[in-house]
Amino acid sequence: MHKWRAAGAAACVLFTLAVLTARWRHAETGPVALPVIFSHRGRVGPDSSACFSETDLHAALGAGVRAFDLDLFRSADGGLWVGHPVELRQSLGLRGGVWDATGAQLSGACAARRACANTRSCGLLSVDALLSLATALVPNVTLALDLKGSERPHFKPALASLHASIVRMGLERSVWLWVESTELARWLHRDTTASAEASGSRQDGGGVSGVGGVGGGVGGGV
Repeated sequence: MHKWRAAGAAACVLFTLAVLTARWRHAETGPVALPVIFSHRGRVGPDSSACFSETDLHAALGAGVRAFDLDLFRSADGGLWVGHPVELRQSLGLRGGVWDATGAQLSGACAARRACANTRSCGLLSVDALLSLATALVPNVTLALDLKGSERPHFKPALASLHASIVRMGLERSVWLWVESTELARWLHRDTTASAEASGSRQDGGGVSGVGGVGGGVGGGV
């Protein structure tokens, strides 16, 4: 019986030491890192608009959101904009799709729904503006971008151009791209590598540019 009591006491001492050590390490290293939680389509509540604007982005940041899962689409005039094509068409009551309207038309329609004359702050957010904002907010913001319309013309060039912008602005670690297949991810990797090599050849007569690969910034998803 005494042996069992001694063993039990030793176990209690070891457990207490383990807890104290864990607390001491926690005090030294700071708070435990929490999982990243993304706001789907930038929503901060059930009443959020389908039109995602710069004002909405700052409102979400003010509410503590630090990661955004955002859909993108290409407008008729070739610009890339933040928004889900089907949801925007339904919200704005468009007869055609968002693909058939210009960015200015869509941004103006979003601003008009809010009775706001400033399309820059409360109109539809362009991807150019989004990336510029992300540059200013790094490393406090993470973006996961999903370009819709893979069945449409100009999709691949638009995707490649978007990735090139992310790399050029040094946002590979904070801005991610969702693609719907591993084949598309491989194509994007090859296109990016070829572009980097061509750029390096032009700059230094045959060397490879120091642009990073796709592996750290592209995820396969739907």
